[in-house]
Amino acid sequence: MKKFLNLIIIIIVSVLLIYLSKLFIENNLFNIQDKIYKKYPNLKSDFRKNLFKNESVIENLNNDYNYKFLPETQFVNLNIKSKKFLFSESFEIMQAEKKILGGYKNRFKSFFLDEYNDNIIITDYLGGIYSFKTKNLDQDNNTIEPFIIKNNLKTSKVLDSLIYNNLLFVSYIGGNEDCETINIGKANLDNLLNLFFEDIFISKECGSYIQAGRMVINKKDNDNTLLFSTTDQTPDVITDRPQKDDSIFGKIISINLYDNSFSIYSKGHRNIQGLYSDKNVIIATEHGPRGGDEINNIIKNNNYGWPIASYGELYSENRSENVYYKNHEKYGFEEPIYAFVPSIGISEIINLPNSFSKKFIDNFILTSLYGRNIFRIKFDKNFKKIIFKEKIYVGKRIRDIKYIESKSTLVFAFEEEGEIGIVNVVK
Repeated sequence: MKKFLNLIIIIIVSVLLIYLSKLFIENNLFNIQDKIYKKYPNLKSDFRKNLFKNESVIENLNNDYNYKFLPETQFVNLNIKSKKFLFSESFEIMQAEKKILGGYKNRFKSFFLDEYNDNIIITDYLGGIYSFKTKNLDQDNNTIEPFIIKNNLKTSKVLDSLIYNNLLFVSYIGGNEDCETINIGKANLDNLLNLFFEDIFISKECGSYIQAGRMVINKKDNDNTLLFSTTDQTPDVITDRPQKDDSIFGKIISINLYDNSFSIYSKGHRNIQGLYSDKNVIIATEHGPRGGDEINNIIKNNNYGWPIASYGELYSENRSENVYYKNHEKYGFEEPIYAFVPSIGISEIINLPNSFSKKFIDNFILTSLYGRNIFRIKFDKNFKKIIFKEKIYVGKRIRDIKYIESKSTLVFAFEEEGEIGIVNVVK
């Protein structure tokens, strides 16, 4: 009986200690939470959310030699802060309703960033458009309350936004539940009180799970065309449309901005989430299947292999044989510059001007969703290989990124909580 009572006492004391420990950490008593998160930066994201839910999440807590956490990088320290973005009341209500309905595409407060004169233009994934002064990035407050711009967009999801000269282009899902279309609208920015969009592209082909939609002006060919990515696919559902010339899906499409005519620029793509162009190169960052995210050098009329060749595999099953060829060139396709195994949930890529830091010369910044990292990358002069990449942990899903030249500042779209991330070099 005595042994049984001692056991009961031990259990009660143990439970009490666990409860008190949780109470101390969650309420940051004696700054214990700050101390733990400073030592283990990964706890600031998924680890922190699940630490006390009896889930196995304690991994990769310590820095290794090649893995840095903001604000520390290999050569410079960076300031990083985030500001809560105050979306419209209608967005908050609709997003909450969509989140209750479930589904991957309704999970996050996705939005896109652009700069116009001295304003930051925000486009949320439900079609709301906002502006605020660039100088607000420097203010000490923790929120950004923007001006809400009226507009006539009607969509279930915005895929990207792009400002070119005084025009705002928005790619979005149109049509209806029976036949979704991928559309591109443009609006003149001369009146920032009320934007009127007219469509320059509407797909005749129907989709049911449209993604991609990333846009960039084609500076390499310098022919006044807009490039944008298309896809309509669900995980592990493989169709031949990316390889078919009579389908617009699984492609990079080129739109002539003089007459809105379009053509296929490249094909064999799964889900391009990032596009970059300058006079020398066009780069695409592409979601592969499980373990197959790619960085590709886009050459006009080339074929990038999907769904025949990929360095990833199916999500749903463990198969003894490969579903996809593990070599692109052998089967007549363009090899990626680099493939991420495992996948990182690749998103946007930008060229980082040398004005950002003397330590970051001729670098690109690549962002990720699932990985919650950024990568500082240097390509060789022919964009055939990566010379180096530095993996830097941020801790939040990054949907979009812009460099604000006047501020020497990187701005991120953190989509989980609808925050704007602001990063600059510690002087």
